Order: sequence, then structure tokens, then C-alpha cells
Amino acid sequence: MAMPYACGHPHSTPASTVQVDFSAGPEITDAFTGEVTKTHFFVMTLAWSRHQYAEIVRDQKIETWLGCHRRAFEFFGGVPARVIIDNPKCAITKACYHDPEVQRSYAAFAEGCGFLVSPCPPRDPQEKGRVESGVKYIKNNFMPLRDFRSLRDANEQLRD
Repeated sequence: MAMPYACGHPHSTPASTVQVDFSAGPEITDAFTGEVTKTHFFVMTLAWSRHQYAEIVRDQKIETWLGCHRRAFEFFGGVPARVIIDNPKCAITKACYHDPEVQRSYAAFAEGCGFLVSPCPPRDPQEKGRVESGVKYIKNNFMPLRDFRSLRDANEQLRD
């Protein structure tokens, strides 16, 4: 399903635009069960203020992607007009410069919430530099100082 595609520089007004990224997270060994879980960071950053929501999740499935968006919107207290994303497979079924194809569930979610999905052109991460900075901070400053007992513990520490 093709959706309107907004391109250009991420100039914004307060709360009008967010940038989103999924990135590889830490492997977490559950202290109680011994189960090792590969994780991913979901990070959403308000373009204007750089206020950030982050969550550690088990996978990059569409259900997880939508759930992370819901929780981020609740955290921020509203829905932005525009969501700038990479081209994750859970959200974009066909990445291309002029006519990217948005995954049906995500397109319906965006329409229901009232925001425009704005995928970056393929291989152009500079388009969402604000969220990339947040991911870099989490990986370089938050992660090295932490020891996680479980996924729940990791998210509690991330929120603190």
C-alpha cells in the first residue's frame, strides 16, 4: 500500500515531528531462567526538543513496532504529525526513493492515529540524525555501565 511520502530536511515545530530507529540491543541472560535473549532498541525522539522514549524489545515484528509506537505516544502525551523512520522490514515492504511502500498494518495504524509515515531514502541515515544520536548515547553511555537480570529489568533501568 503506497502512502504519501514526505521528503526533505527535518525542520520541525514543537511536537510536530519524531524520528524513530530500531537498533541492535544487548544479549540479556535472565538471572532466574538462564535464557539468553537477543534484543533490539526502539528509540523515538522528538525532533524539536530531542526528548526521547526508548524501549528494549525481543524482536522487530510489526506487532512490536506498533506497540512501541503506542507506548511512545502515551509517554509523550500525544501523536506527532510526522514520523520519520528508516526502512525496517516490519514497516516498509518496498524501500525506494520516490514511492516507498508502507506495510498495511502500519499504514492503517498511522491513518488511525493521524500521522504521516515519512521513510528516509534508502541508505540515508543523516535524514534522522537526532534519533541516531540518541541511539549512540544509549549504546555508548548507558549500556556499558549496566548489568541486566532480565528484559524487564533492562527496561526499568532504561526508564530511570
